Amino acid sequence: MCNWLDLFWEWSGMTPEKYSTEGMNQNKGKFEDEFPFFQELISYAIDLINNNALDEVSVDEIIIIMALDNECENVLEYIVDNSSDEQTKRIIEYGIGHSQYNARWQIAELIFRRRSTDFWRYLSKLSLDNHPYVRRRALNLINQQKKV
Repeated sequence: MCNWLDLFWEWSGMTPEKYSTEGMNQNKGKFEDEFPFFQELISYAIDLINNNALDEVSVDEIIIIMALDNECENVLEYIVDNSSDEQTKRIIEYGIGHSQYNARWQIAELIFRRRSTDFWRYLSKLSLDNHPYVRRRALNLINQQKKV
């Protein structure tokens, strides 16, 4: 795991597993504003994308940082605009089953925005996700596509 992620988990007092089930501790506020190395964390994910990282550790780190970036969508937008088709497919395939629900809803957005191959299959799978927010986002995207 990268040092920026290690610093984040230490700063937040959380683990990736705890964040995936509980989200951010409310007393930390908006960590994208308060974590002193938030931009470095985002830059690290962008570096991995620029280097076309495909190994499991790198893709996992991209997805975890995407989850932490959450509603800011910096990582999501960068992937949409800059990742190769091969890397995008790897991120989608790995991300669909990832423990971070804040990344899975963004994976649905990535699928929709990039119109990846197997578009319907991927969104259909996320529409059955165990997290209600992921399901809702995937179903909204499916319905949006049907209207086009």
